[in-house]
Amino acid sequence: LGRQFKYASQINVLFVCVLGENELAENKVTLKNMQTGDQETINRDEVAVSVKNYQKSSQRKI
Repeated sequence: LGRQFKYASQINVLFVCVLGENELAENKVTLKNMQTGDQETINRDEVAVSVKNYQKSSQRKI
């Protein structure tokens, strides 16, 4: 997973969603803000709202 995060950073991706076995089992997604390094595990149906909230507080626009 480290290589994928590094590549995402190199191509200036703002957010990364991680959906692994644990997340699938719990119906969750780990959302990582690539600018700040902050990450949180949220319900899958909350991803769009969380990205919009990050966007509002971010210095860069999506």
